[in-house]
Amino acid sequence: MVIIIISLLAGILLTALAGARRAARANAEKQFIATLKIGVQQFKTDQGILPPLVDDNVQLRAAGPASVVAIRGVPPANINPSRVVEYLSFANAAEDTLPRYSELSLPYYLLGTLNAVVDGVDGLGFTQVAQDGQFTRKGCAFKHTATTEKEAHRFGLPQGTPPDPTEPNRLARLWDGYSRNRINQLPTRYYRWLPTFYQRNDAPTPADVGRIKSYNVPFAVGDVKLSPGLRDAEFAVVGTGRDGLFGDEAGLSTSDAEAARADNIVEVGR
Repeated sequence: MVIIIISLLAGILLTALAGARRAARANAEKQFIATLKIGVQQFKTDQGILPPLVDDNVQLRAAGPASVVAIRGVPPANINPSRVVEYLSFANAAEDTLPRYSELSLPYYLLGTLNAVVDGVDGLGFTQVAQDGQFTRKGCAFKHTATTEKEAHRFGLPQGTPPDPTEPNRLARLWDGYSRNRINQLPTRYYRWLPTFYQRNDAPTPADVGRIKSYNVPFAVGDVKLSPGLRDAEFAVVGTGRDGLFGDEAGLSTSDAEAARADNIVEVGR
């Protein structure tokens, strides 16, 4: 009888400890995402703009184009502030399916992980950023606005990526806190968007011209109907949570996508 009681107590204790570990990890992840949000806001204070979206398919390096590509498939020379607004507000139907998130924007613009030929600073840090997202490579250097010293496991190259001795951090991501326990690493994402406004040619009535047609909040960030505070937001830092899904992956059913989104760890701002 005593052995049975001890076994039951041990099971209860182990369950409680497991729950405490899960809660501690979730809290640490929320703090990390909140720190990145503060870094984005500090960047805006210092630079006057939000960190641009980086096309993750274009690999910036000293030997290649030293330019940030904010819109997939569009050369940097063709990108200007009004063009970026058009992109983020889904004004161009041909670009509606392009992602409004980046895995490299936060490392580039908060940590300064690029080579000095690109961002003007050797090691972590960067120079002034122009309105088009390019580093001026002139003037004083800005210290990185997010730190990973306490959680070095969050920062590194994707699995299978060969290191580049000349630019070791060029493709480094900020991994979520659960990646150490998964086969596949998952990066923290940075989302951007802007609302679409009714124009004269699509407004239901003349009074609707200039009113918001769609808030364009990305699915993984949240639902405006459930979270009205999203109406004023323009960016989000998002981690996947325990399930390893953002909710906007291809092939998910509606119920699975909503469940994945509910598990996300999200911080928004403007």
